Amino acid sequence: MSSGNNTLFLRLAGPMQSWGTSSRFQLRRTDTYPSKSGVLGLLLCAMGIRREDSSRALVPLTALLMGVRVDRCGILDWDYQTAGAKIGIRSADGKIKKTQSTGEYETLLSRRQYLYDASFLVALHGSVDTNQCLRSCAG
Repeated sequence: MSSGNNTLFLRLAGPMQSWGTSSRFQLRRTDTYPSKSGVLGLLLCAMGIRREDSSRALVPLTALLMGVRVDRCGILDWDYQTAGAKIGIRSADGKIKKTQSTGEYETLLSRRQYLYDASFLVALHGSVDTNQCLRSCAG
């Protein structure tokens, strides 16, 4: 193998995608193309690396350069979601939230934006060492 750079190509296509980089709370928007943090997160997940163990594995991957080709831009639309209905949601202190007026379990309502039927080709470019890290992290 020559000492130089390699490129990993990933096809990201599916019925629903979300690439949120700045959303907070109940209104969740998506970007119109994959984010580097989202792609690296997918790689770590595919390698079986848990979120709480990801810091060490993420460091060499941040050196990768990323390019995105939009093959099909998809359609932006919204989805309305609920969480915790009839079972409740937890507050920061770990207790189940209840409504003040009725005492029933709280339900979290959110609007989430998705990209429907989009297709992208993502290229991650970097040194052989980084690509060897990908292989070794994959086991």
